[in-house]
Amino acid sequence: MSDMVAETGRPKRILTPDVIKGFVITVIVLGHLLFLSPDGADRGETALPIQVLYTGLMLFFVISGYFYKPGRGYLKNVEYRTAEIVSVLIIAAIAFPLILIAYMACLGQSVDLSLYPQCILDTVGLGALFQPLSEVVYNWAPFGASTGYYYLMAMMVAFVMFYAVVDWALKGLKYLVATVLAFLVFQFVFAEFLPYYLPFFAQLSCMAVALMVFGAYLGKMHIMEQFEAGAWKTKMNLGIIAASVVAVCVVAYFFHPGMEFDNCKFGYYGGYSVFPFYVTALLLIPFAFNLAFFVSKVPFLGKLLSIVGQHTLAILVMHCFVIKMLVAPFYPLVGGNGVWFPVMPTSVSVVAGLLSIAIITLISIYVFPRLLSKIHKA
Repeated sequence: MSDMVAETGRPKRILTPDVIKGFVITVIVLGHLLFLSPDGADRGETALPIQVLYTGLMLFFVISGYFYKPGRGYLKNVEYRTAEIVSVLIIAAIAFPLILIAYMACLGQSVDLSLYPQCILDTVGLGALFQPLSEVVYNWAPFGASTGYYYLMAMMVAFVMFYAVVDWALKGLKYLVATVLAFLVFQFVFAEFLPYYLPFFAQLSCMAVALMVFGAYLGKMHIMEQFEAGAWKTKMNLGIIAASVVAVCVVAYFFHPGMEFDNCKFGYYGGYSVFPFYVTALLLIPFAFNLAFFVSKVPFLGKLLSIVGQHTLAILVMHCFVIKMLVAPFYPLVGGNGVWFPVMPTSVSVVAGLLSIAIITLISIYVFPRLLSKIHKA
């Protein structure tokens, strides 16, 4: 659980991807608190820069592909990447709601045990099977803790497909383009004609595979290693940054990416938005890599974000649970459709989010390695 997306075994760890992940997971946690609370559930049209920032969530998929190593074999690769996710999902589905039920009962808050089975189904991606996504109404129980799990499950399904096609896609540029286009077309079909809730959020996985494959291609070219070796100083790199920033602004202005990836909505143009959404995500890569590289050189901030970035799986899985544990004694944990967190002042939300990241990171560093060793042995 110490690293959501990067393989281990490299002689020297590159900090840039860890910094990217650390920043993105921090934004995710704070975004959940600011946009998924009763006072932020309906803020109208989200500002375009925030929509673009949301698209940065796709960088997790790109980095997942970047660290692909051929030669391990399909089944071993799938097992390596999915066993840990399956294990933590099962533990989270059973334990987190039960702990919150007992905790809230001790605090004198009301609990509805009839919602416990639904919390389990939502946690493992089986909560509204085959329903149209536009009609799915999530009844988030106060003791539900699976905010953001759709991303994790889509990644799990994507690994199954990614390892089946990645070696073929890396044979050359034309194979890469063909693979990416094929998966984007499949994603277009899901978004335009089949927007249904599939098991484990599989309806999102084709976009994930298309991003992972591109990441694997960047890994094959050792882009980050070249960057660390001094490529960041070249005029070409400066030109790429400028071009990518301008291109992101242009594409985002005409094809708003939106903020409903979990509902298989990639913009304002139905399934056709799949293609500009993918382009926007790729155009963010040069800027994100450069920014993360320079931040990684800032002594305290770079180290802090890199540590957080190495524990993104734990933070994603646990942040809703920990935040609720932190604030339940002070704010009632109300339920309701689309509401995960209690009404809190913005300052309290930010503090709760950052504190939860710190707590989970420490747990991930000092507690989880022992638990994971037991899981892998089992």
